Amino acid sequence: MALGTSVANESLWENLFSPRSVAMVGASDVVGSWGFNITQRLLQSKGRSIFVVNPRHSTVMGMPAYQNVGDIPGPVDLAMIAVPAPRVLSVVEDCVRKGIKAAVVISGGFSETDEDGRAMEGQVVAAARKGGMRFVGPNTMGHANTHAGFSSLGFMGGVVPGPVSFAAQSGNMGSRIMQMIMSQGVGIGKFVCTGNEASLRLEDYLEYFGQDPDTGVIALYIEGLREAGRFVRLAREISLRKPIVVMKAGGTSGAMRAARSHTGALAGTDAVYTAALMPWRTQSSTTDSSLGAGTAIMARSAGPGMSPTF
Repeated sequence: MALGTSVANESLWENLFSPRSVAMVGASDVVGSWGFNITQRLLQSKGRSIFVVNPRHSTVMGMPAYQNVGDIPGPVDLAMIAVPAPRVLSVVEDCVRKGIKAAVVISGGFSETDEDGRAMEGQVVAAARKGGMRFVGPNTMGHANTHAGFSSLGFMGGVVPGPVSFAAQSGNMGSRIMQMIMSQGVGIGKFVCTGNEASLRLEDYLEYFGQDPDTGVIALYIEGLREAGRFVRLAREISLRKPIVVMKAGGTSGAMRAARSHTGALAGTDAVYTAALMPWRTQSSTTDSSLGAGTAIMARSAGPGMSPTF
């Protein structure tokens, strides 16, 4: 089990979803780049301090660019990291020295690629753990908390606030499903693309959403679980008070290989998930549109229970 992920660690979740100050490491003026899109989205967030970090430029988007997160005056709640994979370790070490406890690692090129990437990811995890820092990703598209007016989703704007908290193990599928949920007239309160889950895992987000007072409905897009037993236990407990809608992808052997290469997740067959979730099974589907529609229905009814879709 991942260490230090209890929802009792309120400061972690506060720093992640409602940061007062954010360092954007890898901020860029190059239109269309991750560093540009995410910085632009962060600057739309009101009521918090945004600092840009780029050692090769003195300014980014008209703002002073810091050479290192350590040069930023005052505390930083959250670090957004969008630099080439080989540079992530040194950035994380800088964040640890700065005392930053939460981060989102956008960068890809880790366990989803090859064994060298897996080894590099392990070094990043070790450095973060040494400093008590937890992070989303790597290989993530970002996250959002519309209740706090905050988003790092460089690829998607116009997220409508609402009662649904959604964790997805694919950014592309997460984006599609969010659009489908909102097309049903239901908004998204919190969203996270979990990425490779090297630090924070899907089970951690499920536990957090289960106790988050702003969350009325939980939606999950799953390609694979690292803590299946914990997931089932949490789902059983949380579904007694909040509806949970699940879509499981990667059911065939070919799809499992694709899921593995996409997120580095440990996918399992549909039979395993069906057996685990059968006590709550109320509908069955293989489409992302049904997850969107099912989530909207649950949001309107606001009753407890689980609705897996396969």
